[in-house]
Amino acid sequence: MLLDEVIVQKLVAKRAAEIKVTDEEVAATVAKFKANFSSEEEVKAQLERDGHTLESMQESVRTNLKAQRWVDEQLKGKIDVPEQDAETFFKENPDQFKMPERVRASHILIRVPDKAKPEEVVAKQKTAEAVLARVKKGEEFEKVAAEVSEDPSAKENKGDLDFFRKDQMVSEFAEAAFKLKKGELGPEPVRSEFGYHILKVTDRKPPEDVSLEQAKPQLLTFLQQQKRETAMREMAKELREKADVKINLP
Repeated sequence: MLLDEVIVQKLVAKRAAEIKVTDEEVAATVAKFKANFSSEEEVKAQLERDGHTLESMQESVRTNLKAQRWVDEQLKGKIDVPEQDAETFFKENPDQFKMPERVRASHILIRVPDKAKPEEVVAKQKTAEAVLARVKKGEEFEKVAAEVSEDPSAKENKGDLDFFRKDQMVSEFAEAAFKLKKGELGPEPVRSEFGYHILKVTDRKPPEDVSLEQAKPQLLTFLQQQKRETAMREMAKELREKADVKINLP
């Protein structure tokens, strides 16, 4: 399966070679990747783990954007989904349209690096406890989050994570969040794979049935993705059949 995937990637890359992708488009994609990290050192470390330099990543991004653009052109008009299909799916699969309980929470993240030494973990925990103490004393959660949180999005969203289901977050975070009442602050920092979280639940929603109108946008996207995957399998098969592929593995 891996070999087949590599072969198709090579065939698509060859077909897409002449497609133009600007430096600005590459830079925008790289910037989105970097936004997941709090420092250039973390970015470099992740690239090294992936076997990349920044330059090789940029070239890989350019190749992928070309391939994506070529694939989108081939699939144009083949993956449209009429609304009637969404309505039929909705009626035939009622159990899939029940929304479980959700909470809305905000957090302040104090990151703990991978392979941190025990004394470093203790120091990060003390930092998180000091931040929690500030909030308990009356400082606005949003203000403190924008100031000290090491979540890359904190400057914009001030720690707000919007509504989420229990299965959408790492288990330690989700367990703590779903135990809190609306407006309640977590009694202590919560440790997860990302670090320490100071947590506040700002709203809750009970389980509910989802209406067709609520479900339709995501349902249309889901059905379109199914059609896309089927069309891509057919396209990959056609590329293989038309190509002269030689496998030189021992």
